[in-house]
Amino acid sequence: MEHVCLDLEGVLIPEIWSEVAEYTGEEQFKLTTQDLKDYSELMDMRIDLVQSIGLSFLEIQSLVNKMEPFEGAREFIDWVRDNFQLTIVSDSFYELAWPLLRKLGTPSINCHYLDIENNQLKGYTLRQLENKKKTFFLQQKLINLHKLTINERYSLMLACILLFLVGASLGSIIRKGGLGLPLVLSIIIFLTYHYIGVFGRNAAEDNSISPFIGSWLSTMILFPFAFYLTRIVSMDKTLSFNIPDSLFNLFKLKNKNEKN
Repeated sequence: MEHVCLDLEGVLIPEIWSEVAEYTGEEQFKLTTQDLKDYSELMDMRIDLVQSIGLSFLEIQSLVNKMEPFEGAREFIDWVRDNFQLTIVSDSFYELAWPLLRKLGTPSINCHYLDIENNQLKGYTLRQLENKKKTFFLQQKLINLHKLTINERYSLMLACILLFLVGASLGSIIRKGGLGLPLVLSIIIFLTYHYIGVFGRNAAEDNSISPFIGSWLSTMILFPFAFYLTRIVSMDKTLSFNIPDSLFNLFKLKNKNEKN
């Protein structure tokens, strides 16, 4: 299932601090991160202003209780939750947004928290120090890990069968022809399977490739080896690699040119 991340204020509900500005008449409350790039600086200014005008938390909360989500926002949220995994990622604060979240059906949210003492705003705690983009990638990584786990249940079962075929085939070849080449080949096959599996998993976690491909990549690469070795054993042949005569002729020609 795909994952959808939405903002809260300005997308699903009105801007809370703009409503506070209308209520108090203080235009500074309307400043956003477009005006002050540092979010901590912006929030420090807002809290200092709240304290200077004597605005209590209950007054702000009462104002928020009167606010309503945008028209159609609840229906949109219900549709998204029926078809996708939804997380709201917002610079809002849980204590302020909660009344409006209830009106939206209480969707999952990543936001910040206010520090409140004696009905006064004293500070805030940032739940995520990273920006929204990093938070989105974190959520996507968790989803990819979930998809990888599901796919690996099946890919590992097939990989066990293929590794058994490889091992049985190489064992039969060793009995017929010797230990050297089958041993080297078994090490190459195992290392190839292992490192491609690690690469596929890491790439899928970072969303570079599909989790389906990441979990099945090493198994798909293992399949030709298992098929080839099983075919050799079933035809009662020995494992050998013949270098074409054309390569010998090429090296001979090169040596003659060097001597001349």
